[in-house]
Amino acid sequence: MKILQVCAYAAPYEGNFMKSIYALENAVRSYGYEFIYAFPESAQDREWCKDLAKRSKVYFLPLDKARIRLLTYQKLKRVFIDNPDITIVHSHFELYDLPLSIVCPKKVKLFWHLHDPLTVGKRIKNSRDLLALVQYKYCSRGAILISVAKKYKNDIVNIGFREKNVFVVENGIDLDRIKLQQNDRSKEYTFLSARCKMKLQ
Repeated sequence: MKILQVCAYAAPYEGNFMKSIYALENAVRSYGYEFIYAFPESAQDREWCKDLAKRSKVYFLPLDKARIRLLTYQKLKRVFIDNPDITIVHSHFELYDLPLSIVCPKKVKLFWHLHDPLTVGKRIKNSRDLLALVQYKYCSRGAILISVAKKYKNDIVNIGFREKNVFVVENGIDLDRIKLQQNDRSKEYTFLSARCKMKLQ
């Protein structure tokens, strides 16, 4: 059984996001699941992505205008053809949610993970707002949405997403990556000039 992680993520470093995905991968491996990944083409040259590709299957998707490009849909369709044993899709950062809602096989559970606030209001101001309305109100029937904050959940429900299919899992941070430093109060501040120090005394 496979879980497809579709991530609109191509930062220079893994960051907390990928560390969290790796932790999830390790947690579900004991249940017999294997992770495969899809990232924007711009992630292809990142060192962390190259390392990941050595141990997992990784696909690359268009980045520019990805929601409306036919190539995005074709490449995602190819992922499902190559991996008929995908049972879960976990999509991050919205970019590929709409294409997935169209190409994802009905037998596959589709999870959209909303990490960022949406700025769409009640009135449609531009094509981005229109796409968000189409995605969350009309193309979300088969999706379950995970929001990292209650505020984001409320915003998405106001757009038209079914509330019963939205769950809040508040963001976490990998504390192992934070290095604490002791504050040494015995050292003088080096940014003060000698003349300034004299005035302060």
